[in-house]
Amino acid sequence: MSSNQEPFENFPQDDGLWAVKHIDQFHQAHEGTRSAAVKVMLQRLPPMSVAQLARMTEKSCQDVIGKRRDDPWPRFEFVEILVGSLPLVTVGFVFKNGVKVGQLPRCRKVIVLAPGEFDSMEFKAGEDTPPPQGWPENSRHRTLNIGEYAGVTDHTLRNVFFSKSRLWVHTRDHGEDKETYVVPRTTILKAFYAQHTEIAKVTCGRSWGKYLEEVICLNDIESGLRTEIIDGGRQWNIILRTLVPDNYAPILAVLLFDEYGRARAESLYTKSLQDMAGNPREPWYASAEIPLQAVNERLLLETRCIALKPRFFFDAAGVRREHRKFLVTEISGGSWPKHYPIIGHSRTNDANDSQNPVPVELDKPYSQPRKPRDGDPTTSLTQGEDAKAQSSTTTMRGGEWNWLHTPPVTIKLEKLFSNRYLGSAGTPKTDDETRVSTGAHTHEKDAVSKAEAVTLVRVSNARFERAIEVLENLKKNGFISAIAEVAPLESGQISDRNGHCCWKFIDRESLKNNRPPSIGWRAIYQNGRSKSGAVYRSALILRLTINGADHYWIEIECRPKDPGFRSVLLSGSGAGTFAILETTLDIIAEAKGRALKEKIARAFSHESVKVATYIHSYDKTRTQLTEESVKNFLTDATTTQ
Repeated sequence: MSSNQEPFENFPQDDGLWAVKHIDQFHQAHEGTRSAAVKVMLQRLPPMSVAQLARMTEKSCQDVIGKRRDDPWPRFEFVEILVGSLPLVTVGFVFKNGVKVGQLPRCRKVIVLAPGEFDSMEFKAGEDTPPPQGWPENSRHRTLNIGEYAGVTDHTLRNVFFSKSRLWVHTRDHGEDKETYVVPRTTILKAFYAQHTEIAKVTCGRSWGKYLEEVICLNDIESGLRTEIIDGGRQWNIILRTLVPDNYAPILAVLLFDEYGRARAESLYTKSLQDMAGNPREPWYASAEIPLQAVNERLLLETRCIALKPRFFFDAAGVRREHRKFLVTEISGGSWPKHYPIIGHSRTNDANDSQNPVPVELDKPYSQPRKPRDGDPTTSLTQGEDAKAQSSTTTMRGGEWNWLHTPPVTIKLEKLFSNRYLGSAGTPKTDDETRVSTGAHTHEKDAVSKAEAVTLVRVSNARFERAIEVLENLKKNGFISAIAEVAPLESGQISDRNGHCCWKFIDRESLKNNRPPSIGWRAIYQNGRSKSGAVYRSALILRLTINGADHYWIEIECRPKDPGFRSVLLSGSGAGTFAILETTLDIIAEAKGRALKEKIARAFSHESVKVATYIHSYDKTRTQLTEESVKNFLTDATTTQ
């Protein structure tokens, strides 16, 4: 998998830190390409190091992203990216010389839609909206006010009109307080319609009904498999095109077969035509709606949010209440509605044989295949050129999508017919070219090699969620004063897991040379024990404040068949340094998660660091950690220093 450090050629190259502030305003045929593109607004951050960015607090972030009345406007820059690059760019990501080096502080929140509830409460960024309780009289109110989040407005000198951006607003009660989530429609587009380069190129600015065959095969093929509904509607079979990975079969099946999902996909193009008002040179703005439908049960949406400045109001009883507000920068997961049927899937280039393949005295097709490669810091991503159709594919990883609770039920379809070619196969070739593009495929000679931006699709990590749930309960009960995720210092160490900012179990040498994971304990496999698609195992590190002191809880990601590992708690004045945390992860990896207390304590025998380990104790259903066991463990570990 790629290193997440492929530089964008057209991003500022001035050694400054630039945060992605907003993404919207699409148009056709960018520069000399046949590809649609979208504007990205970047904000120059105050002078700081990457290490200082990693330690940025929620409060300091709010001071940077908002603008007080008498403050000067932040410095903005506007670039354009091809829609095929959308998985790589998220609001809150921070770039230096075109390379992602970190992100603004974000928190994980789960939005819940009740059966029959939709994402229908929509406002445009530039229109006045009903003010919340406690808003000053005679003052204009917008969904994103300048003091909360500056810049989502018109910049006429740069031909930018973000006042037309559509925002879904979701408000809910949170105890006696209130919470409001502002979700740009571009965020929904990225999550459900642009998880992969090839899908984005079909859904952005093109008719879904007319061009869906670029990602889904509707023709009869030699294998005998077909895209169709079978078994009285209890199974949807979908055959994906060559460049579309299997993981996207469930969402594409919804956009194809489900009446509600298909209507949402087709509305993207309809609304873009309305925005352009008959002029193909005019821009359009994201209008994506959530295609998954809450019918018989709640729909859960796992999100990453930037916390905006809260406001306070007095309720009917005169009690002061808090109204918190969040900008949703990413939808990183969701639940799979149970009314959808089984998803059967295959691809037009599936290499598996049928049960009785027919021997053929011919060389294998595609005698000189192109070998795919992973992106790395030597890979340069251009946004002004189309891609060679016959080149090898460079894979660049964007974010992560987690299926919460029960994932889609999928089955790999078996071919009915296949040939077994008895001739030789060519040796795969890899293009030497390091400049790549996510643009439209072309046979023109001056194009660059093609690239795919992918979203990693995984099942939610239950261990992380169980640990967080019980720790949050202890916080509500007052035993823990505060809980905060601890982000890695270097971007190459960051792993998005379950919507949390986690640490990769990557050794220093691999980090320095941007090496993908090898077969071994540090890897989590996607395809058996193959290195293909393997990712680094993750650790979730939480800073717990108990009785005024900070302690560091380390939760280790497990493979499906792992027996489980003890959680690690580091305490003491030196426990929270990046060097200590990084060394601890290396010890855990070298020990393969075993005998951790003794091995970690031995390494820090001369440091002011205390080590304790917790054996997971579950309730009778085996679905939750027992709150009592965690509390007793933390009490013993934090009072015997």
